[in-house]
Amino acid sequence: MRNAAKLAFEDIDADTKAKIALIFEDDQLKPALAVSGFNKLAEVDKVAGAVSFSAEVVAAVAPLAETAEIPMFAITSNKDAVKGKLYSFRHWLDSSEQIRTLIPFMTEHEIHSAAIAVVGHELMQDYVAKFAVAAAQANINIV
Repeated sequence: MRNAAKLAFEDIDADTKAKIALIFEDDQLKPALAVSGFNKLAEVDKVAGAVSFSAEVVAAVAPLAETAEIPMFAITSNKDAVKGKLYSFRHWLDSSEQIRTLIPFMTEHEIHSAAIAVVGHELMQDYVAKFAVAAAQANINIV
């Protein structure tokens, strides 16, 4: 996440970049650390917005974003983590949509094989299964 944010920040024009500061708090995907990190961002750094990742972390931080009235973009598969919230917005692209874009990209760029490294998360296992089927149909080898 940190590297992606930094890369995106590099592409922003100089005038906009001068108005934005990226501040990171590493929660190590632990809700307790996420709560302390968010509180610091809200109370000390006085951030105007936040991004959070993972179902458990988002569930812990979303109520804080509501109380502090700080918009938070939540990257999570958990719809319920932001349900009924005014300041927390869920961003999640379904695995079928990801694969629908990824397979043609790989084919266009003549990528004929892929390696898959996955943690034991249920959604990732579902993604791998769907990707393997789509890859096989496109003659992309899983190594």
